[in-house]
Amino acid sequence: MLLFLQKDIIDPAVQGTLNVLKSCIKSPTVRRVVHASSIAAIRFSGEDVRDKVFDETCWTDVDFVTKNNIPGWVSSQICATSEREKRINT
Repeated sequence: MLLFLQKDIIDPAVQGTLNVLKSCIKSPTVRRVVHASSIAAIRFSGEDVRDKVFDETCWTDVDFVTKNNIPGWVSSQICATSEREKRINT
C-alpha cells in the first residue's frame, strides 16, 4: 500500500510541483507564484493542535507523516509543499 501511495500519489504531486516551478523560473514574465495548498501542509506534527493558532511558521513534520503512515493525499500535499519551500529557500 505504501509503495502505491509513493508511486501513484506522492511522486506525481512532488514532480508536478517541481515542473511548474521550473517553468516559472525559466519564464521572463512570471514574477510571482501562488501555490494553493491545504490544511495538510500545517496540520500534522504529532502535537495537540486543538487550541493552536496557525501562521506562516507552522509546517507539517514530514518525518512524522512518513513514520505514522498518514494517508497518501495528505502525504503528497506535504511532500510537494516541502519541496517547494526547499526550492524557494535555496
